[in-house]
Amino acid sequence: MLERKLNYRPTWNLNQSEPVAGNYYPINTRAYIKDDQSQLTVLTDRSQGGASLSDGSLEIMLHRRVLGEDHKGVGEALNETSSNGEGIIASGKHYLIFDTPQRSPRLHRILAEEIFLSPIISFANINNIPKHIRLMTSELPENVHLLTLARTEDDSGTLLRLEHQFEAGEDKLLSQPVTVSLHKILPDLHFTTVHELTLGANAEIDDVTRLVWKAKEAGRRHKRDLFSEVVHFEKPNSVEYDVIDDDGGIRLDIMLKPMQIRTFLLK
Repeated sequence: MLERKLNYRPTWNLNQSEPVAGNYYPINTRAYIKDDQSQLTVLTDRSQGGASLSDGSLEIMLHRRVLGEDHKGVGEALNETSSNGEGIIASGKHYLIFDTPQRSPRLHRILAEEIFLSPIISFANINNIPKHIRLMTSELPENVHLLTLARTEDDSGTLLRLEHQFEAGEDKLLSQPVTVSLHKILPDLHFTTVHELTLGANAEIDDVTRLVWKAKEAGRRHKRDLFSEVVHFEKPNSVEYDVIDDDGGIRLDIMLKPMQIRTFLLK
């Protein structure tokens, strides 16, 4: 989530000439406004524009239709019409959560997963279906999402991605680092080697050399918060391997930090 302030930019002095358009921002999944006691969160079903042009208000643009040219360089009106010549009607779903700032992250993070990553049901003719298929025998931690579990294209291994869904400081409990014991979650997934990959799964993470930027803190990469002087230094990932089990595979414990996604190739 990115924090926005009315008529403000964090990296330069803003001379605001467009009080409405200059305060509109894209909303990909959700937006919220809050004070010390209350938080209003809106989850959208598609990318839309949004703004808070006055204290306590949140407006979302579902659709935009302009009958005249706005002299901004496009050279034509933004006038989308349907087959009958009338303006297009945009419809969708919005989910509203009104709670305290302390409880709201837990609610909107979990709800967003249910909305945007709901299962897709499909049907196909399949022969030789196993009578019993057991995949997951227990639930993942509440703050962990299974992004990918699929065979590789050459069928040589299994690609696994796990995601920590919460930002640091969002929730007293769920924003903490968490460890997932893969052998407890997927007991029938047997493997003898583990390789951690980059997010795109196109290279081993140990083979990737990140760009090194000149900084006062030599040898350490850092990033700054937009609205504070706190410097966060990235620590290397850590993965723990347990002893070989009776089936000839290894037990893998994966530690995830807030908002971290880790990718593994299991063979």
